[in-house]
Parts: sequence; C-alpha cells; structure tokens
Amino acid sequence: MELEIDEEIIRQERANHLQLLEGVGGSLLLTNRRLFFKSHMFNVKTREISIPLEDIIAVATKSSDFISKKLEIFLKNGSIEEFIVNHRKTWVKEIEQAIEEKEKASGRRWYNRKRESLTLPQKPSRQSLKLLVQAILLGICVSLLIYFFLRI
Repeated sequence: MELEIDEEIIRQERANHLQLLEGVGGSLLLTNRRLFFKSHMFNVKTREISIPLEDIIAVATKSSDFISKKLEIFLKNGSIEEFIVNHRKTWVKEIEQAIEEKEKASGRRWYNRKRESLTLPQKPSRQSLKLLVQAILLGICVSLLIYFFLRI
C-alpha cells in the first residue's frame, strides 16, 4: 500500500477478511483517510480493499455468532465488510475517532454514532445461507426419522 500525501497510519494489525464462508488472512490498516486490507502471500486468493472513511456509515462489533472477534463495517452502498481482528473495541473507537477528525477537517457530517437510529443494511446472502443450512438439517432429521420408523 502506498500512502497518499499527508496520509498517516493510525493502527495496523493482522486480520482476516470474511466473505461468506471464506476468510482471507492479511493486514488491516487504518489511516487518517481510509481503512485498508491487504491479504498476505500465503492465500490462494489475494485481495486488496481500500475503504475511504467517507464511505463508512457505521462500525460495530458482532458477537451473535461463533466468531467473537468480528468487526463489521457498514458502507454507504449498502454492503457490509467483515473482519476478524484482535481488540475489536479498540478498532471501533479508533475508526470512529479517525472519522470524527475527517469530518472536522471537511466540515461535513456523515457518520452517525447512534447506530440504533440507522437502518443498517443486512446481508441477504447470510440469510439465504442460514435458510439453506436449516433446510438441509431438517431434511436429514426427517430422513433419519423415516429410516428409524421403517425399521420397526
């Protein structure tokens, strides 16, 4: 990653970028202008993601699933970027501070700290995946019940 003029790194840490069921390892960097992810060379699939701070409408930690180190970045275009990081609450705090500084410098306000007042986008693919897994499990259970009842 090449830094732009007057761009400074605020935080850098190893992270995984999540897309559906795939996690890609690499580094997550926060600068005073953007959030940047670059995968390391040990991945089969490599990727670079650069998210300008102006595109972030909310940042949250997610603990409703099995992965307790998940950081969610909600974007203006309706998408959600998910990362697995250590110290996720520190990440949220520092991203919010970087956004606040950027807002002060530009004189514009776009970030809303009160997530409850936002209608945040949902990942339809996650819901579809959950429904698919539930349907498969239900099918397996029904098949097992039929098998055991026919043996009697």
